[in-house]
Amino acid sequence: MIRDIETVYLMENTVQKYGWGTADYIAELTGIVNAEKEPFAELWMGAHPKAPSIINSGQALNDFIAADTAGILGCDIAGQYGELPFLLKVLSAGKPLSIQVHPSREQAVLGFENEEVLKLPLDAKIRNYKDRNHKPEMLLALTPFYAMTGIRPMFEIGEIICFLRLDQKIEEFGSLTADLSSENVESFFNWLLNLKGREKEKVRNNILRAAMLRRGCDFGAYLAIEWICRLDHYYPDDIGIFAPILLNTIQMQPGEALFMQAGIMHAYLQGTGLEILTTYCVVDLHQRILTGQN
Repeated sequence: MIRDIETVYLMENTVQKYGWGTADYIAELTGIVNAEKEPFAELWMGAHPKAPSIINSGQALNDFIAADTAGILGCDIAGQYGELPFLLKVLSAGKPLSIQVHPSREQAVLGFENEEVLKLPLDAKIRNYKDRNHKPEMLLALTPFYAMTGIRPMFEIGEIICFLRLDQKIEEFGSLTADLSSENVESFFNWLLNLKGREKEKVRNNILRAAMLRRGCDFGAYLAIEWICRLDHYYPDDIGIFAPILLNTIQMQPGEALFMQAGIMHAYLQGTGLEILTTYCVVDLHQRILTGQN
């Protein structure tokens, strides 16, 4: 709910039904009957024009704020942003989302203006920038929550590769462990993304086979190995199963939180949380990695 100086307004909020969502959590939270078990992925609470909340006067929240921005948000916020500067969501993931990286403020402004010049509709699938804002975000876990965030320390990447013995099976993995510099990791990352045909199949099968052999092991990065196997279940034939080797793979308990600054690679894997971000917009790192929609 929101409140101006004199009145409290109840809000009716929109459920986003993306394919990776769960059927139960948001439905039970809101009291919405979901007899067909549709994927209730996100509950949006805010004034984003794509799906603004509706206050009990029947007015969209963004229109309500626009009519008296300083009166509703206060002069400081109205002067700095000119709109409600955040979006609050309940996010409920039943399967992994795509790996994403949020733009900086400068990148978001430039990207949005370029796509405006191209006259791309805001809902176009090929459009990356829905607004001019950067996208730092924080997620508070409401259930046990799995995620990947940020590049691992270089020595950990090497430890996982050697533990899986991938350095002995694939020349490029051996070259990486011999030089764990940020430049070499970036080059390796690009090499993996651009694999095609039989070479891609060979590398992927080697990664999966090695992870399956060591699944459930007593090893510091056991969670990464577990999620290589789970990603194969959700996205067969996707080279993105390698991601837990390079990215920090974490499990949060209810009440724990994760903050992601702009420019940090991340992916939500499974669980339900309360997410807050400036406004809704993400840039997919690569469409072939853990294909999803956010």
